[in-house]
Amino acid sequence: MQKSKLDTQSRGIDHIALFTNDVGATQSVIEKELKVTFADGGGHPSMGTINRLLSFGERSYLEVVGPAKGAPAGALARKIAEFTPEPELLMFAVETDNAPELADQFRQKGWELSFWEEERLRPDGELLKYRGFSFLNHPWGGLLPFFIDWQASPQPGITSPGGVTLSLAACTTDPWGLQAVYDALAINVSVRLGNKSFLYAEIRSDLGSMVLHGAAETYAKFGKLAELED
Repeated sequence: MQKSKLDTQSRGIDHIALFTNDVGATQSVIEKELKVTFADGGGHPSMGTINRLLSFGERSYLEVVGPAKGAPAGALARKIAEFTPEPELLMFAVETDNAPELADQFRQKGWELSFWEEERLRPDGELLKYRGFSFLNHPWGGLLPFFIDWQASPQPGITSPGGVTLSLAACTTDPWGLQAVYDALAINVSVRLGNKSFLYAEIRSDLGSMVLHGAAETYAKFGKLAELED
């Protein structure tokens, strides 16, 4: 696989995704610890999930996502219920404003990926439409982000309440290999040596701090993001 840097650059971390069986309970714990307030982001009907959002500022945010109670369980909701008894930080996204073109560039460099389009209905009735792509057949699990393009929809990091900052790191037994991949993809995330692979996020407010993390082996059980839609 050729890993030379692409001409088109991404904008930075769009969001980190904390998966939980109980969105309301997880939201309450974070709000109490950090003295902040989440926004109700609405739901993903095709996946059977809902989310709550907290902005880091600068077009970046935390997404707490889990099954929508009382709604038909989509593929993602079923996976969360099966594999995450405790909240886990399993994925992060990088923003781009030209997903189709960037995906073509990645393919030309030898990367395998799947392109997808999704939508989410906010509680205020606004329908968000976005698209992106996820990488396939690689050994990095959730340490490799997916790319998201919000098109004409408002980016949630701008519209959600904030008051917190993010420090994100990817821990791995092969930091040199992962750093080479991040350099090739122009991803600005700290890489650390660890005895296993996981994402590590420290979130701080003026009144508190907390750590979120998750395991790459849990991400592997979820399968490809492109296969999680009904």
